Amino acid sequence: MDAAHGMPHENLIYIGVDDTDNLDSRGTGFLARSLSEALAADGLVAPREVTRHQLFVSPAIPYTSHNSSACLTVEPLATEEAILRLAEDFVRGRAAPGSDPGVAVAQVRQVSAAVLEFGLRAKREVLTMDLARETAAVAGIHLSGLGGTRQGIIGSLAAVALRHSGSDGRFLWLKGIREMKGTYSVADLLAKSGVIRLRPDGNGDGVDPAPTDTIDVGEWFRPVLLDGVPTLLIRLAGPDEASGHRRWQIEAKDAIKEY
Repeated sequence: MDAAHGMPHENLIYIGVDDTDNLDSRGTGFLARSLSEALAADGLVAPREVTRHQLFVSPAIPYTSHNSSACLTVEPLATEEAILRLAEDFVRGRAAPGSDPGVAVAQVRQVSAAVLEFGLRAKREVLTMDLARETAAVAGIHLSGLGGTRQGIIGSLAAVALRHSGSDGRFLWLKGIREMKGTYSVADLLAKSGVIRLRPDGNGDGVDPAPTDTIDVGEWFRPVLLDGVPTLLIRLAGPDEASGHRRWQIEAKDAIKEY
């Protein structure tokens, strides 16, 4: 991540995944994280992050529970063809019975204005598979329907677009967020995780957290993607009587779900 500009480096690759689950299976987010691990285990990529993106919820759209899709951002260590082959085989083999999985694989430079618009539209209206195929083809993005109706190509392309937009979704995987539990100093949290920025929600009277302040991250924390960087939403919990520093906590899950 180029933190100065809030955009991923040009050599990174996005892998969008959607519609891999059914009512009895683990969700697409779990499969996306597992795919990231599999690609890394085979030495094909260095994983950077996995993000979740909320799409339009409508009776006209078949979905399992929330109509969300996922995007892996990876640094390629092999050819795009090798990465694509494993991704397709993995999703095809792990997708739940009755699902309609889709995969999109795109280089950062391929995410055009038309692709971005497709992603934004997918958050507010019903789109078609034909439009997804056409938009991906013009941009040179590989789009695969891997079973069922292949409806997942819509959400997988939208996930790529929304991740590239820089201000949509929350992180399913990022360095530190599933391993770190309990309370850390601000300095430690930023050093040990992939979080780039802390954003108070306004109850701190305009005060920003100091490096020596503490943050209780609970069992695991969920940064969101804002302005191109992993951002942790926090709220002031009060002063630490023992140290004199401020105590912070992560924002409530319901507020984070807005992203």
